[in-house]
Amino acid sequence: SQATPHVSGLAALLWARTPSLTPDQVQERIQDTADDLGPTGWDPDYGWGRINAEAALLVGAVPQSPVLFPILNPGGVGNYVVNWSSVPIATAYTLQEATDAAFSSPSTVYSGANTSFSVTGKAAGSTFYYRVRAANAAGNSPWSSVQSVTMAPPAPTVNAISNPAPSDEYVVSWTTATGATSYALLESSSASCSSPVIRYMGSLTQYQVTGQRGGTWYYCVRASNLGGDSPASAPVSTTVDPPALTAPIIAPIDNADGNGDYLVDWSDVPTTPVTYTLEASDNPYFVEPTEVYTGTASQHQVTDQSGGTHYYRVRAFGQGGRSPWSLPRSATVGTSVFLPLVVRGYGQQGGWQTITSEDFEGTFPGTGWQAFDNGYPPDPSSEYYWDKRDCLPYAGSYSGWAVGDGAVGGGLACMADYPNNAASWLVYGPFSLADATEAELTYQAWVNVPAVGDDQLCHMASIDTDPSDGRDFYGYCTSGGFPQVTWTERTFDLTDVHFLGDLTGEPQVWLALIFRTDAVATKSQGAYVDNIVLRKLVGTSMASAEKQPRHAPGEEPAALTLKR
Repeated sequence: SQATPHVSGLAALLWARTPSLTPDQVQERIQDTADDLGPTGWDPDYGWGRINAEAALLVGAVPQSPVLFPILNPGGVGNYVVNWSSVPIATAYTLQEATDAAFSSPSTVYSGANTSFSVTGKAAGSTFYYRVRAANAAGNSPWSSVQSVTMAPPAPTVNAISNPAPSDEYVVSWTTATGATSYALLESSSASCSSPVIRYMGSLTQYQVTGQRGGTWYYCVRASNLGGDSPASAPVSTTVDPPALTAPIIAPIDNADGNGDYLVDWSDVPTTPVTYTLEASDNPYFVEPTEVYTGTASQHQVTDQSGGTHYYRVRAFGQGGRSPWSLPRSATVGTSVFLPLVVRGYGQQGGWQTITSEDFEGTFPGTGWQAFDNGYPPDPSSEYYWDKRDCLPYAGSYSGWAVGDGAVGGGLACMADYPNNAASWLVYGPFSLADATEAELTYQAWVNVPAVGDDQLCHMASIDTDPSDGRDFYGYCTSGGFPQVTWTERTFDLTDVHFLGDLTGEPQVWLALIFRTDAVATKSQGAYVDNIVLRKLVGTSMASAEKQPRHAPGEEPAALTLKR
C-alpha cells in the first residue's frame, strides 16, 4: 500500500520527537489525529482516515506565542480594542496589562478563548503596555512582544496673566498636563481663540512675551503626546497699550549660497533720535534669544555664523517709547562636514542652478506649481489641498499647509484637525535634468500624525510621459520614526529615487509633495512645508565617488499614482 511509507515516516517523526513513546502510543496518536474521511470512526474503505502529520506532532506540544497587533486608538481616547492572532492547538489566552514596559507589576485583564479584548475608561494622558500568551493542556507559550497605547493628554489650564501696566512684556504660563510631551501656545485677537497663530511649541510650561503689539490678546494652550492632542484650554487674556512707534520691517535675508556671511537690514522708523535692537534665536519662538546688535544703523552684517537656521527680529526705541518686535526673518547656513578622501579624482566642478524655489511669502501657487485634491472621483464636499497660511511659518510669515485650501480646507482654522482620507498634492513640472549631473529637492517639513496608521508626508518624482492611465510617482514617505511637531530639513536626492534610480539626463521630470491620510485617526494640523528649493548641478561633479543614500530616519519607499 502507498499509505505504508507515509505512516511509517510519521511514526519515525513521532519517535524522533518523543523517544519514550511505546508502539501502542504511536499507533494511538496517529489514529486519534487522523482526518476522518468516511463514516465516523473506523470503516472498511478508509480505515481510521488520512493521517495528519501536523496534528500528530502537536499532541502534547506547547503552543507558539501569539502575535499582538499594534493597538489603534483613534483620537487618543480611553476606549480601544486589543487584538492578537489565533494560535493552532491553543485553547486559551492570557492578556496582561502594565504601566511600564518591564511589566514590573502586571495585572491579568483577560483569560479565555477569544482573540480580542475591549478596554474602556482609561484616563487622559495615561500609557498602558500589553502582552499575551497562549495555553493548552501542555502548558503556556512564551509571552508575545509588547504593544503600548497612549491616551491624549487632558487640556492644560492657562494661569491668569499678570500685566497691570498694561505692558508689552508679560509671561504666559500654564499647568502641566498628565502625559504631555509638548505644548502649543495659541495667540488670537478673538475671545474664542479662533484663527490663532502658534506663539510657542515645545516642552516648557511658560512663555515670555516681549514687544507685543497693542490690543487685547487671548491665549489658549493645547497639550500633545503620541496619543494625540488635547482640546484647547479655556482662553485667558491681557491687554497691551498701543505702541509709541511702528515696528520696523526686516527685508528678506539673501543668503542663497548658504554661507555664514549675510546682511540683515530693516526699514527706518520715522522718529529722531532712534536706536534699534536686533535679536537672534535658534528657534522661531525666540526662547532665550541673543541680542546681536544695538545702535542707530538699520542693518547688521553677520559674519562666520554657525550652521543651522537662525531667526532675527528687530524693534525701535525713541524718546516717545518703543515699537513692537518686527515679524521675524530667517537665514539658513549650511553645515560643513569633512570626510576622508575616498575618491580617485575630481573632474571640473560644475555650478549649482536653482530650478525653482518656494517660500510661500508671495503669490501661491507660483509658476509651474499646481495644488489639488487627488481624490477620485473628485468630490467637492471633501476637498482639501495645499495653500499658504500664516499658522506655522518656518521662516517669514507663511508656510504651506497641506490641507489649507479647497472647498472644505479653505475654511479650516489654524490648529484644526486634518481630515481622514486626504489626498493633497503639490506638483511642480515638467522640468529638465538633461544637462544635470546632480539634482536635489530640499525643504523644511513639520509633521504631526498618529504613531499608528498610514498618514504620511511624501516627496516623489515621475518621468511618466503618458498619463492616460495616471502618472506614476516614486519616492519616499514619512513613517513612524519621523520627527514629530518640529521643523526638520528633508532632502530628496534625484540621483537615487526609489524604483526610478538616477533622474539626471531625463528631459522631463515632475516633482510632488503629497500629504495622504487613512481612515483611522487624525491629529491637529498634519503637515506643513517651507523653504522649498529645487536645484541641479550642471558640469562634472566628484568623479569615481560612491554616493551614500541620503534618506532621513523615518522615511520609507513608496509609489503613488496621480489620477487626474
